[in-house]
Amino acid sequence: MLDTAHEIPLPPQRTTDLGAARPIRTGVAGAMSEDPFSDRLKQLEHRLKAADTARAEPPSRRSGYTQSSLAWRMVTELVAGMGLGVGIGYGLDSLFGTIPLFLMLFAILGFAAGVRTMMRTADDVKNKRSEAALLRDADATSARSPDRDKE
Repeated sequence: MLDTAHEIPLPPQRTTDLGAARPIRTGVAGAMSEDPFSDRLKQLEHRLKAADTARAEPPSRRSGYTQSSLAWRMVTELVAGMGLGVGIGYGLDSLFGTIPLFLMLFAILGFAAGVRTMMRTADDVKNKRSEAALLRDADATSARSPDRDKE
């Protein structure tokens, strides 16, 4: 609707909460009376909440270590052992001014230490003593119901 004198759009007519084109019904005291749309709206809200809870994803659990992260951990331990051995060997060779005797010796010792650490990690995973196994055990214990604890 336009105001014909000034060609300005008039404000929209007062409507219900749902935006319907009919005016709000008021009761004796001026309060909004109960109309069938509010009942239908409440039913729709309940149905939407029920659908949301039915479709809700279960809460994600901590997944612990995967196979690839354990493999990267082992590789890192091996490379760190080698690097440490080479660094110590190079430092001793430059300190004493020798041929790369200490470099080779400590590179081999660093490799052995890296392999030993890597094998210890593999043994922990095999015997389920790794951090991932401990996390899974903690999650399983916390997820257990109180009725099962009594048994």
